[in-house]
Amino acid sequence: MNVAIVEDNTSSAKNLQSHLARFEKETGIDIRSSVYKDGIDFIANYASQWDLVLMDIEMPVLDGMHTAKKLRELDKDVLLIFVTQLAQYAISAFEVDAMDYMLKPVNYYAFYLKMQRVVHKLKSKSREFITIKNKSSVKKIAIDDIRYIDIYGHTLYYHTAEGTFPSTGSKTLKELSEDMKKYGFQRCSQSYLVNLKYVKSFDKETVTIYNEGPLPVSRQMRKEFMQALMETSEG
Repeated sequence: MNVAIVEDNTSSAKNLQSHLARFEKETGIDIRSSVYKDGIDFIANYASQWDLVLMDIEMPVLDGMHTAKKLRELDKDVLLIFVTQLAQYAISAFEVDAMDYMLKPVNYYAFYLKMQRVVHKLKSKSREFITIKNKSSVKKIAIDDIRYIDIYGHTLYYHTAEGTFPSTGSKTLKELSEDMKKYGFQRCSQSYLVNLKYVKSFDKETVTIYNEGPLPVSRQMRKEFMQALMETSEG
């Protein structure tokens, strides 16, 4: 479990790290944590996907509530728990989809109960995800939800029922196709990578995806695509 602690008070941050270490020892769950002294530093360096963010509310310059709003612009899925001295902030927590809050000073028993909820939530979200990035945001998409991926210029586009999401990552479609083969994806042409479970029909020149238009099938990749599709059907 990857945990970000956003806390300007050194003593409070150390207390949370101590609780995490004890929880890890008692449960056997592997936990890695990092501490950010303020919201600006946390948002500016938000490049990876955390499982949980423990965030102080009363911070200088950019307080926890404003930091959380910026966090939700980058990541709508990460679990968020506020750590505060004032219970009055609990109502505001729902505005940024925080799952809970803890009152300072945080005792271990209360911390343990909250973390058990976190573990349960993460297990219920145990589908495999892929993290995609563009210039302004980071988004986590369930791999099962991706119908197909295409490339235009240097941008990859992930097509799902929820919408289409661009990614300006460093991987090429060819490199991505190697990573995604184990999830049942296969290239049908130089520009398209298809989730085979969404294939509605296939002929020599096109493959039709459920709720999507037909995609071109190249002559060079036709045989390999057809073989992969047959293996998926047999499985």
